[in-house]
Amino acid sequence: MIKKIFVFITLALLTSSCDYKPLYSTDIISNYNISSIEINGDKNINNFIKRGLNNYKNSDSNRNYEITLNTSYSKNILAKDKTANTTDYKLSVNVEMIVIEIKNNSTDKIEKKITFKEDLNVKKNSNNFNQANYENISKINLAEIILNKIILFLSNQNDN
Repeated sequence: MIKKIFVFITLALLTSSCDYKPLYSTDIISNYNISSIEINGDKNINNFIKRGLNNYKNSDSNRNYEITLNTSYSKNILAKDKTANTTDYKLSVNVEMIVIEIKNNSTDKIEKKITFKEDLNVKKNSNNFNQANYENISKINLAEIILNKIILFLSNQNDN
């Protein structure tokens, strides 16, 4: 009994002293501010990226960005079987980004264009409902990868 209490107290002390922080916490500290976001294109991808970028608003920063995104999603046939039925698809998400950097201490505006593209090859499922769900999940996963690339791009701009 004493051994169990000792183990419990030891585990409690070890876990309470670590700096645990939830992975998807919303208190992200950034050294830049996204003052405006304009997004055109695929609705699902746009909503996901906009929600992600809204976490990176820091009005105390001396670097402000105006971002314009044009997103597109395509589903292309990769392979067919002998009876001309589709067996493989290629899902593509393409984001063209225009970033205008505005520094608080000057009136200079620097405009940069960059394109992010992610592809995923998918085998066709015989169940159309499962196929549609899988494609939607894949689309969001591709958008998440592109969002991470956008955030990394903006963070690296501040280092220069």
